[in-house]
Amino acid sequence: MTDPRAFLDDDPIPDQTVQRRDALLRQVPARFQSVTFDSYVEPLTPSQAKALRAVRKWVAVGADQGVMLALVGPVGVGKSHLLWAAARAFAEQGTGFFAIPWYRYADNLRGTSLQITRSERERLYGSRILLLDEVRKTANTDTDETELTKLACAAYDNAYAALITSNADPLDTLMGKSAASRFIQLRVDGPDRRQPK
Repeated sequence: MTDPRAFLDDDPIPDQTVQRRDALLRQVPARFQSVTFDSYVEPLTPSQAKALRAVRKWVAVGADQGVMLALVGPVGVGKSHLLWAAARAFAEQGTGFFAIPWYRYADNLRGTSLQITRSERERLYGSRILLLDEVRKTANTDTDETELTKLACAAYDNAYAALITSNADPLDTLMGKSAASRFIQLRVDGPDRRQPK
């Protein structure tokens, strides 16, 4: 048992803001731990510059207004970078969010080994700010489409904010026209930054 007199020691009070930030940042995959808006790709194409401005604005005011934003386009143009930079910005502010790469959720639907926890599923449907990375159809496309439609409708009905990234363009190929229409869709184009020059 700890000596109650230790309460009076000069130890610093734990900074709850730092603890909350660190807890939120644990949702960010390792390869995106250091991304920020300032580290986004250079040189920017016009669509990348527009997406950067839009996601920054979404973090500043759009999330509070329940705006649902989708970044769509080919691989390697920085869509995921922007999503995880948004996650970092929210974490730095201490603003709660739930972020998950779609494959983790889709694997759960198929019952494979990378299952999400019950708590994660509850947060997925109950988070006021939802970030889904690399949303795509997988082997079980009917289940994925149904689940994406339910997520989009739940977020919309509850005025929750959402940011998703996808290679599917248009988005309605993933979730149907009605659900896709709830998102502001921004096409992001540019060179594939994953490929060596």
